[in-house]
Amino acid sequence: MVTSYFSFRGEVARPLAAGLLEDLWLHVLGLRSGLVVESILMGPEVPGRHDVRMKIGNSSGTRSHITATLRMAFGDAVPSHAAADEATVEPWGHAEFKLPYAVTERGKLSLSLDLTNGDRNVMSLDRVQSIPEMVEFAVKDRHVYPVEGRLAFSAAFTPDAEVSLDTCRGQLVIDGKLALDLKPLKPAGDYSVGVSKLAVGKHRARLRLVHAGRELGAKKMEFYRYATPRVYSRSDGTTIVNRKPFFPFGWYHVSWSFTSEERLQCLRDIAAGGFNALHAGIKQIDEWEPLLEEAEKLGVHVVTEFGVDSVKVITRYRDKKAVLAWNPGDEPDGGGVAPEEMLRRFDSFKLADPEHPTYMTLCVPQTYSRYAGCAEVIAPDPYPIPHSPTSAVYDILSQARTEAAKYGRPVWGILQCFGYEKGPWRVPTFAECRNMTYLALLAGVKGIIYYTYADTGFKVTDHPDLWRDMQTLPAEIRTLTPFLLGSRLVKLETGHADVFAGAWTRGKRVVVCVVNTSPKESRQVDLILLTAAKGPARPLFAGRPSGLVFQKGRLRGAVGGMEVEVCELTR
Repeated sequence: MVTSYFSFRGEVARPLAAGLLEDLWLHVLGLRSGLVVESILMGPEVPGRHDVRMKIGNSSGTRSHITATLRMAFGDAVPSHAAADEATVEPWGHAEFKLPYAVTERGKLSLSLDLTNGDRNVMSLDRVQSIPEMVEFAVKDRHVYPVEGRLAFSAAFTPDAEVSLDTCRGQLVIDGKLALDLKPLKPAGDYSVGVSKLAVGKHRARLRLVHAGRELGAKKMEFYRYATPRVYSRSDGTTIVNRKPFFPFGWYHVSWSFTSEERLQCLRDIAAGGFNALHAGIKQIDEWEPLLEEAEKLGVHVVTEFGVDSVKVITRYRDKKAVLAWNPGDEPDGGGVAPEEMLRRFDSFKLADPEHPTYMTLCVPQTYSRYAGCAEVIAPDPYPIPHSPTSAVYDILSQARTEAAKYGRPVWGILQCFGYEKGPWRVPTFAECRNMTYLALLAGVKGIIYYTYADTGFKVTDHPDLWRDMQTLPAEIRTLTPFLLGSRLVKLETGHADVFAGAWTRGKRVVVCVVNTSPKESRQVDLILLTAAKGPARPLFAGRPSGLVFQKGRLRGAVGGMEVEVCELTR
């Protein structure tokens, strides 16, 4: 049974695993006292009159007189006597106990069950129940923009035990008017309601549980509807800046140990290299003015991370044209910051500045499902070198996209371009960096920011060959940008587990990308395109010849180890 406990994984299965261990422990306690616990049934987690029912067997050769005592308490009070039952159990015989109690409050309920044999305590069982509110009402995002036009919410209804949910109805009232009638009613569900016709501003929503024309309970909340903001994500995930599509392509600067001038030099370097985005940290509120003004002149957009009061920074600088997004906290999943706290920060940021999105880096793939709705841009940071193949970038970003899509969030890729003399990471080669870049594009990211231009242990300009070669990538991304922002990516089967391929189609142009993640081995590909195309296959980038040939409707050729092939066909 202990081995089985470890086979239960994830939040959903945890109560089952805990119950398994608890059953085992009760069984052991009973056997020590000559009893076999055959079943224990607690009452449901709902207000009303209930019973604790218990069956036991006497595994000893002597008669036992067993008394069962139930104590209970609401909240943090000390449990007090609620009921008792007793029975004389013959050797190898059985007995049943029925202990009535009444749930009159909602919230925390503590139940304590004690079995005694004469003056000797046989076993004790403590259970804590959570009696839910009659109406539970949660909005996934109370900041609604025209791109969504709908308010998504979850609802749960728990009337008292004597009221059947089948005879109830749920009603969502917005600003005093009925907006949605939920009938037939489910105990819990996810819903949405159109709000695009509401005026821009704050609105009040109230979810009611109604029975026989009488309101049993209700819960209310506020939400906000906005006009089209300065920066947002289109329904396909594309970033829109001042009504124009934008593909963020830039660098991190981990600013905490550097001077303002060193950070400005980073900004100038990446702008000269053709990059258009910077993620940096603010340490003093006055220092951000020159950075944002310089960024505006250079055409670089800035994601801000905070070392000072975030809302004060946002309020002061939200009108600056270089602002791209606000970061409420890097890697909260790795740092133990709960999703609830990230949602609180998200809400405070939106109230301070509805014109710019929130941005959040994640580092633990197992937690993506919990955090994916906590910011408007989800940015995983897979760093595989040297312990994993570069294909991990595709796998991790694809997983993140699946979770983020549930909330309508885009994914940006935070890609490795760093390493240390001591530690788990080494500096990747340019071939590895380029390989990871195109894997991220094939995974469907809507932006790329490399980690890092500089942190306490690494500075990319200290690796002049790598920095020189990385500056060739912006020209490639600019060439690809019309496809990245204006067409659908179609995955292509390659026949190799370590080779990835996809195609973008825009008008009469078809761009095909093939990435071989094997470090050394060449792979022969024979791709069937899922859209009508004709050759010849031409290299998309000058100076990067392609070994792929288009013949009889198929794209064929060899792709070398760690190589990326990008070619163009016509329709």
